[in-house]
Amino acid sequence: MKLVHTFTGHNGKVTAVAVTGRGDLVVSGGADRTLRVWDVAKGNGIKSLAAASACLDLAIADYSGTTIVSVHQDGRARVWDVNAAQMSREVVVAGTGPAAAPVISIVQKDPNTFVALARDHKVRLVDMREGQVVHTLSSAFLRVGSATKLGQSPGGTYVGVGATDGSIHVWDWRAADSLVLTGGHGSQVNDVKWHPRHGTRMYSIDKGGHLTFWTV
Repeated sequence: MKLVHTFTGHNGKVTAVAVTGRGDLVVSGGADRTLRVWDVAKGNGIKSLAAASACLDLAIADYSGTTIVSVHQDGRARVWDVNAAQMSREVVVAGTGPAAAPVISIVQKDPNTFVALARDHKVRLVDMREGQVVHTLSSAFLRVGSATKLGQSPGGTYVGVGATDGSIHVWDWRAADSLVLTGGHGSQVNDVKWHPRHGTRMYSIDKGGHLTFWTV
């Protein structure tokens, strides 16, 4: 294994990276309030998108990478038209102004809706066509850290998020009920991932580097 390319251009911390379904483009977001699109084969940048707030996570909405959705420090989600190199929609997810909660993670549920996690410890379903939050999930005991990332089962039936106390909260969208899994971690859970083909198999990793396998 060898290093093929190093992409440089962000001024400061890189906070999110995603690859298109075709594997030809890489998209990155940074604390410098920009998103950048990179050509994998050539190893250079082809687009730079300027946002009004630091990007904390992003998702590529289609196979070719023509539409990107990013979430930001200012509590908003932004939809980008890569071909036009401009923002096409902005959605308030977690408040505005000084009361806004940073949105720290996003996953795509289907072509038009996304699931977002904010630092107010709430999970929201966002309809990008309507430009609004259509459902909110919360738990009285859920507290997330600044590096926490969402997990989603194949098909989008379940969404899970790790907590600072080592527990994992899993919701079933069909009933909006939550299941709290405990005992697998002794420190903050930073990420949750489902097996790509089996919706009952889930993996989680904590701040101490411990990986746990669950049957949900």
